[in-house]
Amino acid sequence: MSKLMMNKYFIFAFLFFYINTSYAINTYVSDDISIHYRTGPSVKYRVLGTLTSGDNVTIINSTNSRFFYKIKTTSGKVGWVPKKSIKSGLSAKAQVKQLQQTVSSSVALIKRQADEIHRLKSLLNTQKVKNDNQSSKQTQLNTEISTLNSQINRLDDSNLIRWVTHVAIVLVFGIFLMAIVSVFRKRKGYNEIY
Repeated sequence: MSKLMMNKYFIFAFLFFYINTSYAINTYVSDDISIHYRTGPSVKYRVLGTLTSGDNVTIINSTNSRFFYKIKTTSGKVGWVPKKSIKSGLSAKAQVKQLQQTVSSSVALIKRQADEIHRLKSLLNTQKVKNDNQSSKQTQLNTEISTLNSQINRLDDSNLIRWVTHVAIVLVFGIFLMAIVSVFRKRKGYNEIY
């Protein structure tokens, strides 16, 4: 085989592969219909299977026929379907599935948030009870401090009275003692006063 012939085969194989793969487009069967996919690009060809509304298909060739697409199903089967029955983008079926997943995710998130709110409320209530207990203890301690201050003040007053009383007794005793000493000196005849 000549080099020129090999180059032609190579170019042909490359173009065939490029045409069959470069136009692969993800599409779906139109909503609210059911269609047959066939072995060739006409209704005269044998039916390979049925596609229902919203089934995803991949267009692998759109150039060989004016009215039919060559498609590949999600199960890997290849066939031909009418172009008018195929739409691009997401089918209503796929959109509903996406919405259901979004709703499920949102519901799960809401449940987690509700659980977190419940946990935080419980924590807040526990903290309020602790704060109330602390306030009650603080009030009780303030009352005890006031009582002790009052007792200390009374003790200070009582001690002052005792001190004054003791000083008075000592003074009276001292005066009495001086008077006795003075009387004894006069009796003995001491006129000297110390």
